[in-house]
Amino acid sequence: MRGTEPLNRFLRDGARSMGRIVNVSAARPKRLVVALLAFASFFGAGAAHAQDATWLLNPGSNNWNAAGNWTPATVPSNTAGFGASNTVSLTFSASSTSINTIQFNAGAPGYTFNVVGTLNINGMGIVNNSSNTPSFLLNGALAFFNSSTAGNAAITNNNSLDFFNSSTAGNSTITSASALVFHDGSTAGNAKITSNASLRFLDSSSAGAASITNNTSLDFFNASTAGNSSITSASALVFHDGSIAGNAKITSNASLRFLDSSSAGAASITNNTSLDFFNSSTAGNSSITSASALVFHDGSIAGNAKITSNASLRFLDSSSAGAASITNNTSLDFFNSSTAGNSSITSASALVFHDGSTAGNAKLTSNASLKFLDSSSAGAAAITNNTSLDFFNSSTAGNASIASNSILVFHDGSTAGKASITNNSSTLSFSDASTAGEAIIITNDGGVVNFVSMATGGKARFITNTGGRFDISALSSAGTTSGSIEGAGRYFLGSKALTVGSNNLSTMVSGVISDGGIVGGVGGSLIKLGTGTLLLTGANTFTGPTVVGGGILEVNGSLVSAVTVNNGGTLMGSGTIGGLSVMGGGTVLPGDAIGTLNVNGNAAFAAGSTFQVEVNAAGQNDKILATGKATLSGGTVQVIADPGTYSASTRYTILTANGGVTGTFAQLSASANFATGSIFLTPTLSYDANDVFLNLAQAPFTSVALTRNEIATAGAIQALGPGNRIFDAVFAQTTAANARQAYDALSGEIHASAVTAAFEDQRLPREAIFDRLSQPAETPVLGAATTMTGTYAADLPSAKGPALAPVAVRMVQPRLFGLWGQGFGDWGQTNGDHNAAKLSRDTGGFIIGADAERQLWNGDWRFGIAGGYSDDSLKVSARGSSGDYQSIFGSLYGKASYGAIDLKAGAILAATNTHTRRSIVFPGFADAASSSYGGYAAQGFGELGYRLPFHGTLWSYVPGLESLSATYEPFLQGAILHIDQNRYVETALTPAALIGAARGYDFGTTTLGLRTQYQLARLPGFTWTSLLGWRHAFGDTIPKVNQTFVGSFSSFTIAGVPIDRDAFVSQTTLDYAVSQKVTVGVSYSGQYGKHATDSAFKGHVDVSFW
Repeated sequence: MRGTEPLNRFLRDGARSMGRIVNVSAARPKRLVVALLAFASFFGAGAAHAQDATWLLNPGSNNWNAAGNWTPATVPSNTAGFGASNTVSLTFSASSTSINTIQFNAGAPGYTFNVVGTLNINGMGIVNNSSNTPSFLLNGALAFFNSSTAGNAAITNNNSLDFFNSSTAGNSTITSASALVFHDGSTAGNAKITSNASLRFLDSSSAGAASITNNTSLDFFNASTAGNSSITSASALVFHDGSIAGNAKITSNASLRFLDSSSAGAASITNNTSLDFFNSSTAGNSSITSASALVFHDGSIAGNAKITSNASLRFLDSSSAGAASITNNTSLDFFNSSTAGNSSITSASALVFHDGSTAGNAKLTSNASLKFLDSSSAGAAAITNNTSLDFFNSSTAGNASIASNSILVFHDGSTAGKASITNNSSTLSFSDASTAGEAIIITNDGGVVNFVSMATGGKARFITNTGGRFDISALSSAGTTSGSIEGAGRYFLGSKALTVGSNNLSTMVSGVISDGGIVGGVGGSLIKLGTGTLLLTGANTFTGPTVVGGGILEVNGSLVSAVTVNNGGTLMGSGTIGGLSVMGGGTVLPGDAIGTLNVNGNAAFAAGSTFQVEVNAAGQNDKILATGKATLSGGTVQVIADPGTYSASTRYTILTANGGVTGTFAQLSASANFATGSIFLTPTLSYDANDVFLNLAQAPFTSVALTRNEIATAGAIQALGPGNRIFDAVFAQTTAANARQAYDALSGEIHASAVTAAFEDQRLPREAIFDRLSQPAETPVLGAATTMTGTYAADLPSAKGPALAPVAVRMVQPRLFGLWGQGFGDWGQTNGDHNAAKLSRDTGGFIIGADAERQLWNGDWRFGIAGGYSDDSLKVSARGSSGDYQSIFGSLYGKASYGAIDLKAGAILAATNTHTRRSIVFPGFADAASSSYGGYAAQGFGELGYRLPFHGTLWSYVPGLESLSATYEPFLQGAILHIDQNRYVETALTPAALIGAARGYDFGTTTLGLRTQYQLARLPGFTWTSLLGWRHAFGDTIPKVNQTFVGSFSSFTIAGVPIDRDAFVSQTTLDYAVSQKVTVGVSYSGQYGKHATDSAFKGHVDVSFW
């Protein structure tokens, strides 16, 4: 049973195909109606049970549709079987007949079916088990559905033949005089088809492996394919939509076209008439042999096809050769914006790019004429030119890589662009207004590059190798440009000017640049511009001028030409030139390293010019040697010194002119690396009749010193002379700062500053003795008068009697004796004075004394003796120095009091020892020095004071201080001090060690001040003493030492940090009487001057005996 689905499917398929069928043939509507009627008949029959039947041996007629002709007697709808029969030519009386299978049994004769109406085969199709071939004559319509097959039938189509669904033409032989259509996924199988009318493949149908002869029209639509068929086309063959030629073998003797997005697939195509690709169609992976016109239109592409073109091959519009492999034997043209893509083209005939077309990234091997016209481009193609290559109009070589083995010419306004061109044994010509652009052009042995008419070299890089020629003599213009020139080939200038350097490359020409060339001429000139270097090592003979306007021209060969160096240009080298003129802003640097520039003629330096001279420590230098005269109108000599140690008074001859020297240079400067040799070398220029000299004179070491100590040290170092290690180390300094660092490190300043420390140290025991003598006398003193209240027990006061008055009495007791001691610590610093550096001090020590009191000559006297030790740690950080000053001392002192007047005096004698350590470091040098030496210090001192006792003070008005009493003592102190330092000899590894002469220093001080003592009755035993004063110092307040370096007889004087001439002094002390015999106390004293500050903390103990 068959349902409605076959009909529905047929209607859908027919509707899909209707448009295309109507467009091709007016008969298509009739065929569609026939097909619809046949399916309607089939649908009606499908309601009954499918019937098998066999054609009778002797049927009553030849009518398929007569039931009596079948056994059983019914018209079959499923399988129609055919065996032996006397009637083998059948007709159809019904307008539509449907059958699933037509089966021919073994031995069946060759039947003939004359189809007038419609015959639909729906099942297995035609199955032939006989050796005879059934024939179908179609004057009506024959349609194959589902998976039916035409078997090996011989079909003559005079009306309509259709294959639907997955049906196949099998191994049939089809001769078609009317429309033949493959629909859906149907296939032509292995059929042999001769089409004399329209043949169409629709949907996803396939030509299979059929052998097709197309005599009228053959079309592939949608996703149909020519499969593996073999097609011989004598009429139009067209691939539409996304159809594909598959792996077919196509011989086209008429028009063959690929439209839309169709593809030639992997087909093998022979084109004998015309082959066109339109829209976005592609030649795919096909193999095309074209004996007639082959054209790619629109955006079509040759894909990966292999194309052998024996006729015209053209790419139009925006079409592309893709990655095809193309052999051109007749003509190949690219028009509009078409491109050779990534193709590989071997051309044995004319290959032309027109309009704005491009060679893309193609690989082109041209064995015939290759031309670029209009605004076409060689793109980034790799081109081998074996015959002729021409660029016309505004075409460009783009970024192509061109190997030229034959004539290559740029015409009109064409350009070599940025191409890389290798010119092998052939001629490359730039004519008209063409330009070499920014190309790289390599000319090998036998090759020639010619410039004619108004052509220009642009910014191209020309590499002319041995045997190659570069020739501008044929130009009608005054000259041309090139980005750069290089190589061992020949450069011919004729009478023209060649301007080089605009690509800023650095290159070398070892060949010869000369006049002459293809048209001769003399007076050729060379102009160097840009920032690069042009090195000439050959014997160059052009006779016109050479001008350096930018970058560097280095001549290590020779030039007949005279050289002018303009602003921004530099001439260097050790070759020979024909003359030299250096203008303002121009620079000449003879040699490459150190060398001589020879001038066969005159040399001249204008104002603002520069003559750079390289020198070395061995006495060698750059030089200009001129056979003519030298005219110096100013300019600068700039010295560049190589690394090394330069000797003073070295003389270099930097210019010699055999014709004499007139004028001078305006100034002399030294480059930065010259200063690295020594800051003390000063270059100067001097002249004689034929020479200019550079003299290296030594500046005094004191020229960079700033302070008195630096000046003194610098003078002493210079006196050591060259060869001394200290002299050489200082001479090698490259900056003034480094030299001053060396002076400060070598000065030995700490020895002088140690005297300042010694002066301050001697103050501490002196203050301790004044502190002891400033304490009030013990009472009662033997023989001294005092006041006290005399009374007896009977006279004790009562409420009735008055208070008793005090009476004077004289006490008699044994002599009073006391022991005392004080420990002290002092921290101080003395700032620098723009000569000596800051001194820091840290002192500790003690003093112990004993004294006795008695009355003499109507006064109260005290006599004592004391001794002690102090140690002062010194540091001068800015000089890398430290040390200590030690003192062991003894003292005699005394005091006399007459009423309110106190007179104090004493003397101290000390044995001292000084130890120093110095770190001597500056660039290029390091050492350490130490010393230890003795000395002594002696001082005498005195004070005159007047005590003013007050039992009431302003403090008495403060609640709780009513019983406060005070004693004010203005005083005047004086001291004289002598410090003696022995001779010292430092120990060091180098001659940086110093020897200092013994010397004494004398000082005096005066102090005017006020001492105040407070006692409070409510706090018995406590005494507070304060001191304020002004101290003035005089004498050797800026200590100095006389020294020499070890091994030298030249002494120098160094000053230490100064002693303040005026200073404010203060002290505060708090004592407590532990008992009548023992008192302890602590105190702080300070000293504040312009340069120095000191802070001391002290503690003392006093013990009395009587």
